[in-house]
Amino acid sequence: MRHPRRFLVGVAAVLGGIVSWVVAGLLVSWLVAGGWPWLLFLALAILLIHWLRRRLGFPERARRALEQSLAGEGRRVWLVSARRRHGVWDLCFRLRDPLQIADLLRRQAAFGPALGASVSLWPDRRWRQPVLRMRASTVRLPGPRDPFEVGELSGPVRLVTPPVTYQGFYGRYQAPKGVLVSGIGYSTRGPLWTDLASLPHLLIGGQTGTGKSAFLRQLLVRLLTTYGPERIQLLLIDLKGGAEFQVFAGLPHLPAPVVGQVGECAHAIAQLVGALQERLEVFRRRGVQSLEELERSGLRLPRIVVAIDEVTSLAYREIQRVAPEEAALRYAALDGLSTLARLGRAAGIHLLVATQRPDPEVLPGQLLANVGASIAFGVRNYRDSETILREGDASAAFLPRVAGRGVYVFGMEREEFQTPFLSGEEARRRLEERWPELRAPAVVGEEQR
Repeated sequence: MRHPRRFLVGVAAVLGGIVSWVVAGLLVSWLVAGGWPWLLFLALAILLIHWLRRRLGFPERARRALEQSLAGEGRRVWLVSARRRHGVWDLCFRLRDPLQIADLLRRQAAFGPALGASVSLWPDRRWRQPVLRMRASTVRLPGPRDPFEVGELSGPVRLVTPPVTYQGFYGRYQAPKGVLVSGIGYSTRGPLWTDLASLPHLLIGGQTGTGKSAFLRQLLVRLLTTYGPERIQLLLIDLKGGAEFQVFAGLPHLPAPVVGQVGECAHAIAQLVGALQERLEVFRRRGVQSLEELERSGLRLPRIVVAIDEVTSLAYREIQRVAPEEAALRYAALDGLSTLARLGRAAGIHLLVATQRPDPEVLPGQLLANVGASIAFGVRNYRDSETILREGDASAAFLPRVAGRGVYVFGMEREEFQTPFLSGEEARRRLEERWPELRAPAVVGEEQR
């Protein structure tokens, strides 16, 4: 037989037609014999269940919460559409006045605790009428006393401390393809990833002890164990004394030691600005506009990641309290960071800036304006959350008091997540496994003896 597959498909189609004809005949006979009342009852039950879900379900509760938050006359909110997938609701509401949408956006942080969900709101400008979109996740992230249960697991892990571990995250999920891909954490919609090449800069804020340094550690370990020094170069600046980043000392990705003083910081940033100008000059000579175009032309340059832990030491408000010589160094460092944030994307230079409170008194506005993504861990009040996440987003002020719990914002994407925990000892062990030259010579000699 020349085409056995077509023959089998034809036989299956004929058999399917015969079965459908027989079933349809039996159904008609059953209805004529008196079965139609049961069919009518089933249809009415389905309609009743649908009506109850609409009146008592999550979309209706969300609509009522929005309606009750509006002030003045014309407090009407209409539900346009509601879809649910993997525990995440995508709702669309229509209002009378665009000013009502602006009022709801300013107070969107209050809807999460009221609805028991992680909520984000934004206007949908594709409609002529004022339409508000809501994305709400009823999935509960793991906590210190909660079982960490996801679809891939055969059963929940009852004792998880901390909630999400480095191995539990990266060993379970496969990273997507990209240039410099690393994990953010486990979100309400599953694993959350980012590509530094698309950000290109990341601002990390939150109180002391909420997870900023731990997040930077796991992100950098992921990058350094995945990509070689020919793909990524690293400049580490820890203005708290340099202790946090000593775990990375000796890596081939570091052209310079970890920077721990303001003077060294200004000098390192000045050198990086010089490297930026050299790359832009290469772009002009080659007739390209970005690092991606330069790589397609045959010349490959490593991307440079600058990680700064606690940039508050360079704050404008701190400059007035120091000597003029040190004040000049801090001004130079901040100006250099602004230049890198403005021109670094095309040249493949990415900033990871961590601070307790990123506002105009701490960082220059030009730097904040060029940061594409933000992460807010636990903060003291809603004002601190709004300065980090912007757009009036105060949700970080209502996060559970769990170390590593944060909110990630990039464009229209907004997710609450739990970052993977990685201790300093485990980080060093994983780096040494990937780069054996990090082991101390004395230790290696003892092992050989």
